This record gives sequence, C-alpha cells and structure tokens, in this order.
Amino acid sequence: MGESKTHIPMNTFSKSADLIATAISDVETQGVMEVPLDQVLFHSPAHIEIAGLTDKIEGKVIKSFFKSLHLDGKFNEYYDKAFGREDWAALISRLRDKSESPVFHARLENDVVTHIRVKRDGGVQNSKFLEMLLDLDKDFHFDLKYFSVNPQTGIFSGELLIPESHKEIILGDLWNHGISFFNDPGAIEHTKVLTLLNRLVCTNGATVPIRKGVIYAGKDQPSMIDYRKIIHNAISRFSIEQSLVEPLHILKNANASIGELLYYTRLLEQLQDGVFDPLIQTLIRYDYLSELYGVASLDQSKRWKSTADSGYNAYDLLNLLTWVGSHDRIHCGGHDISYTLTESEKMQLQITAGKLLFRTPDLIDVARKSAEFDPKYQLNLAMLN
Repeated sequence: MGESKTHIPMNTFSKSADLIATAISDVETQGVMEVPLDQVLFHSPAHIEIAGLTDKIEGKVIKSFFKSLHLDGKFNEYYDKAFGREDWAALISRLRDKSESPVFHARLENDVVTHIRVKRDGGVQNSKFLEMLLDLDKDFHFDLKYFSVNPQTGIFSGELLIPESHKEIILGDLWNHGISFFNDPGAIEHTKVLTLLNRLVCTNGATVPIRKGVIYAGKDQPSMIDYRKIIHNAISRFSIEQSLVEPLHILKNANASIGELLYYTRLLEQLQDGVFDPLIQTLIRYDYLSELYGVASLDQSKRWKSTADSGYNAYDLLNLLTWVGSHDRIHCGGHDISYTLTESEKMQLQITAGKLLFRTPDLIDVARKSAEFDPKYQLNLAMLN
C-alpha cells in the first residue's frame, strides 16, 4: 500500500488551525474500530487475528502491537523467539488479570489491519491540544512550517516556528526555533511535543534530542493548564545560543570518523533505494581510504572505524544532511541527483541531524603526537633487571 497523506501548506498557524482540526478529527474516527481483548486471537508471535476479519496481522504491525502492550521489560526480548503454548497461555492470562482488560484501537484499510494499539486513557487529547496551541499562539504568533496526516496509520506530525526568534550562531548560519508536535504511535489519540531547532540556511534543521528538548511531563500526565504552562516555559526560556554555540563550534573543529561517515551515509541509502548511491560512493572513497590506511578500511571493526579520520569536517557533514532534507537536487562528484522526499523522510533527516549536532564527535579531544617517541624511552627487559 502506497503512502497517502494529507498535507497542509505553510501559513500562519491561526489561519491553518481549522484545517488541522478537521484532518485530525477525520483520521481519529474513519476506519477505526475498538477491539476487546477477547476478540484478539493469539496464535504465535507471527500470527494474530481479530475475530471477524479474514486477514491476520503481520510484519511491522504485529511487532508494534506487542510493544504497545507495555508488559514487563523481558517480554520484548522474547518477541523473536519461538513461543510455546504455555507462553501464550501465560501472556493472555497476564493481560486478563489486569484490573481492566485492555481494549485495542485497530485501523483498517480494505479490511486489512494497518495499525493496532492499546487504547489508553489520560494524556493530552488532540482536540484539547489544538485549543491550547491556539491559546499559546496569542503570545508566540506561530508560523506553521508543515503539517501532515497519514490516514492509513492515524499518525500526524507538524512544526510551528517562532518567526522573530532567529539568531546567527556562526557567520552566515541562521537558526530559529519552535516546537515539533506528533501523536504517540503507542496511543494515537494523544499528542507529544519536542523543542525544534530550524536552520534557515538549509531549512530542514534538526530536532533537539529527547534528553535535551522534551516538553511533555513524563509518566505523570499534567492537567491541560499545567501542560500549557510547561510548553510556554519551554518555548520562552529556550536559548538558541546556549543550545547551539558549543555544539556547532565542536563540529567546526572536528573531522568525522569513518564510522560516523558510514552511519550517516547509510541513512541516505535507506531513504530511497539506489537514488543516492552515486553520492554515497563519491563520499566514501573506499579505494582511497584503504590505500591511505593500508587496510580494507570498511571491513575493520566498529572501534577501528571510530578512530579513523574520514577526511571530512563534521560541520560539513551536518551541512550535507540539512541540504538533502531541504532541496530536491544535489550535485556531487560529477553526478547531478534529483529526488523528492516525503515529509516522514525529511523528519528522519531532522532527527539524524540532531543526533550529529548534539553528540560528541568520535575524533574530538583525540591526542596527537608532534614527533615520534625516542627509542631510549621504550620499555625493554634490560630496564627491569
């Protein structure tokens, strides 16, 4: 099944709010059925059915379903192992022993289950969340960068920017900030928020990793008033300079390791099969690196690759990721590559750029000798006698 999404174009948030509310309301109600536990037929980890439907649940849908159950941590470790009849009896017994047997939300397309999750109470419901954003808009005057809904899964995501927040961190490198919001794949009727850094040079930017940018309040769900206050404080107290000055200068002064180069180019390879191959081959330069290091560089251990210099500056690697995420063409190594990314692919690049931006590069603070060791300081057995 191909990806079919509803997109709402960039505009001020206040002018787009009604369209967003309609799109969310449609996906929350259309093609969704509530399924009690006794209608879920457990056969094996690869075979689950819903009573009355002819097709079984398969692949990624079944795996995400198990994760949404939130059983004890050991259960997911067992997922890929063969379950016996006793294991399944124990699983079903544990589900039914809960104070209230779980009810599931199943999303259907042509009677095929495309998503199934545990229905959860609490959290910030989407309709209330949008009302709260409109209230916050009175203070921040958001621009809607994008909003997208996937009717097949019921998952939506969007980005709101604060137009007056732009700062120049490094000469010519302008950023502003805002929030990225999305509904939880584990409970699609609820919404979560992350701080967003938006790069104005290559406008795809980067999300702030959860440990730095999370806004929602952990396991204890806040009231709507508290939730508004949490988001308001997170936006108003957020400092682009404090968040970016040190990470960007670190990237400017460090090269990417071969391991980092492979990690980030592998993402491009996964985005669109074969499209970026000429770019990746130009970047990796397998024969050159192998000659330079005297070994088959790409065949070495993960540890070795993390210590080997790729020859590329880490800041330039960030530029590459944000360029690909905000353009439809790139010229590299004599190749002119045209491509069209989906919103989910652009978001994946944002997340990846955020990882690069906020993790310490492999080759930072690496000791380098200015000369070779003098032989007289070498350890030898004569010294020990």
